Amino acid sequence: MKASLILYDNRFEEFFHKLHASQTLVMMVFCVWEGLRLIGLRLLEEELQKRALEPEQWPPCEHCGQKLRSKGLRERQILTLFGWVTWKRRIGRCANGCKGIQTNAPLDKRLGLAKGQRTSAEVKWLACTLVVFVPYETAALLLRQMTGLNLSADTLWNWTQMVGQAIGAQTDLELAELEKGNTVSEETLSGELAKSTMLVGADGVMVPFRPHAASAKGKTVWREVKVGIIARLTQRTTRTNKVVTELKQRRLVAFLGSIEHFASFLKLELLKQGLLHASAENLGNVALA
Repeated sequence: MKASLILYDNRFEEFFHKLHASQTLVMMVFCVWEGLRLIGLRLLEEELQKRALEPEQWPPCEHCGQKLRSKGLRERQILTLFGWVTWKRRIGRCANGCKGIQTNAPLDKRLGLAKGQRTSAEVKWLACTLVVFVPYETAALLLRQMTGLNLSADTLWNWTQMVGQAIGAQTDLELAELEKGNTVSEETLSGELAKSTMLVGADGVMVPFRPHAASAKGKTVWREVKVGIIARLTQRTTRTNKVVTELKQRRLVAFLGSIEHFASFLKLELLKQGLLHASAENLGNVALA
């Protein structure tokens, strides 16, 4: 395997030198993890390049309707959990030379990539998930240990703000539709989970806030954040035939504001969890904790 990998990509030669120099098992594991990321990187690049060289069905120009024409291959690079992935794909332009028409890369659209996007979505997903549980600096450190990506705490903060704004806008839209009497999209649940007992709990917690935005100066202001928890109560049998209770499909609703507005957010999440379409028997299984 060693000779094959080095022949496949000479970057593996440095990897095997590091592995040989690793003295402890822990260091060997970290080194192998780095090598696996390199293998994943090369697999991604090969697959992307293969797709990029397949015959392309060019769409019509948005201005004149003339079919776009290939202008050759252009390089694209994006940051993934495996590192920077680089490949070349076909780009097209209008055959009539319509002014203001940007280069069109159909493969980018099929891959779900936006123009100018430099970071793959899964990197942001993982980073924002870590931020939910730990401070930004700690999240950046954990992300670097898990993936080798060296991202700053400020970058994670910016991503979190963008995700928060997008989720907030989507929630406002859903609440507006709910006020109009329209239905909301429910999360997909398995038949067994949909029939299980739904637990709903709500309480308020005092949280410290800064008195002035973007400033640590001034006396701490304590405000109440109302928190709602929705979960499904299930049971399973262990290997020793002991029946234990588990919480599944856990969802959290937190709101800084009046109880009336909080109730709207909680109602929205309850409807997403299938409360509206539950049978009479299942409605009887709703318990307020």
